[in-house]
Amino acid sequence: QAEDGIRDKLVTGVQTCALPIFWSVTPTLALADGVHAVSVTATDPAGNTGAASSVSLTVETVPPAAPTVDASISNTLTPVLTGTARLAAGEVLTVSVGGATYAVTPNAQGIWSLDPTTTPPLSGSVPVFVNGKRYDVTATVTDAAGNASSDSSAGELKIETRSEEHT
Repeated sequence: QAEDGIRDKLVTGVQTCALPIFWSVTPTLALADGVHAVSVTATDPAGNTGAASSVSLTVETVPPAAPTVDASISNTLTPVLTGTARLAAGEVLTVSVGGATYAVTPNAQGIWSLDPTTTPPLSGSVPVFVNGKRYDVTATVTDAAGNASSDSSAGELKIETRSEEHT
């Protein structure tokens, strides 16, 4: 049997479990952002209730501040990408371009830099940039709760190499 709800601002639930005990309760009303006390008790079939076990649960739904990506025109096939991101504790920055995603760490001033042709990607393959083509560069900050914010620009990188003509 399972039921849940909010009573007197408390999340309550009943779950019948077999050993080993794994359980979860999903409240029918959303919990507000912040710290919530969670108390769990076990009751056996005879109605004996054990001591409560309490923990704190933090709900965080606010995404981090969005990073930026600087628009650039590169005259080389090995561009260096730049932008800004101010990371709070527990936040990480990833930058994606050309099908590859990289972990990037901004400096103390919040400025980040990435050479995607020499930095090993977290996923995907190192991109091969093509002259005359534009590329979307996506910078994303993700917090410890999984909330994410990305830059809103597109086509930030253009490769424009020029070969000199010899006459």
